[in-house]
Amino acid sequence: MKGVISTYTLETSVRLRSLMDTLAKTKHAEALRALEELVTAGVTIATVDVGDFPMTLREACNKIIHARSAVPIWSDAGENGRRFQYWSGDYALAGTHRGEAWAITLNFAEWSAAAERFLTLAERQQLTTYIGQDWPYEGPALPHYIPELRLIHEPLVNLGVA
Repeated sequence: MKGVISTYTLETSVRLRSLMDTLAKTKHAEALRALEELVTAGVTIATVDVGDFPMTLREACNKIIHARSAVPIWSDAGENGRRFQYWSGDYALAGTHRGEAWAITLNFAEWSAAAERFLTLAERQQLTTYIGQDWPYEGPALPHYIPELRLIHEPLVNLGVA
């Protein structure tokens, strides 16, 4: 199970961070930041156990990609004298960045839900439509028909993004 979860989590993290890095270099950079805040608002995708850094969706992807240690956290249960272990849904990740140790506990369900929300909203906003094309896309950054973005639309209009 660890191999399957690790492989898909790593693959998703690489692709998601690559998309985020690509969008950050376009006129959609502000929309990217707003989307990342929106999809992680009110949820804990990971807790920082060692180190001092903000835990964003992109940073969680970085930690998954660069982890030197990735260990699923197991829970114990039992009934009628029978004991068993099951995966708690958390992943202990650790590594170093520029010589400084770090460790996080990734809440797999919250992280994957945030990633899915990010990709869905980015696609609905047409932020991903022309990724990889060799001509600049000059279309709207944030169409007004996305109800999930009403909370962030006004600040984005003021920034000239919408």
